[in-house]
Amino acid sequence: MIPIKLKVRNFMPYRDNVPALSFEGIHTACISGDNGNGKSALLDAMTWALWGRARAKSDDDLIHLGQAEMEVEFDFAVGEQTYRIIRKRSKPRGRSRAGQTILELQVATGDGFQSITGDSITQTQQKIINVLHIDYALLTARTSSRGKLMRSPGSPHHSASRCWSISWSFPFMTNLKRRLRSWPGSREWKSHSLRAPSRTSIAN
Repeated sequence: MIPIKLKVRNFMPYRDNVPALSFEGIHTACISGDNGNGKSALLDAMTWALWGRARAKSDDDLIHLGQAEMEVEFDFAVGEQTYRIIRKRSKPRGRSRAGQTILELQVATGDGFQSITGDSITQTQQKIINVLHIDYALLTARTSSRGKLMRSPGSPHHSASRCWSISWSFPFMTNLKRRLRSWPGSREWKSHSLRAPSRTSIAN
């Protein structure tokens, strides 16, 4: 699975004015910045779009503070085929009502994207798993042995780096540093810094 484009709205620290983030041409990435700046939220957005799972205890906890709904749109490729997932979540409007989740799966054609969404969220989710050939439990088991949380040299108390080398599912290139610097996200995101990974910063 190759990520192509990520769009978020009211997801964790990111508000509704965030332009799409393109991953085209990216292979390996090291994202560094102060804790809470939204480094891990980027992967949370991808996993929530794909599997409806992230670090939060509930979907409503992922919605930006003060907002009533959120949305993640994620384009990715498997082999030569491009897909788009749109997952939305709205908070309950009353104590007696439940929140609402919408999940759409689309496939790229010569005339744009065509819906292949199932009759229910469960059916659509199973279609996504069938496309990816991996579920969330297997993903977290693999990434736990590959991804590492490391402190940045010279600032061990307040700055951390997320270095990922998970080419089996999320191929990135080091030019993510340039791409993300031009991506205006939330107010917290603008304060973070990015450093290209050194040979010693990513474990094999």
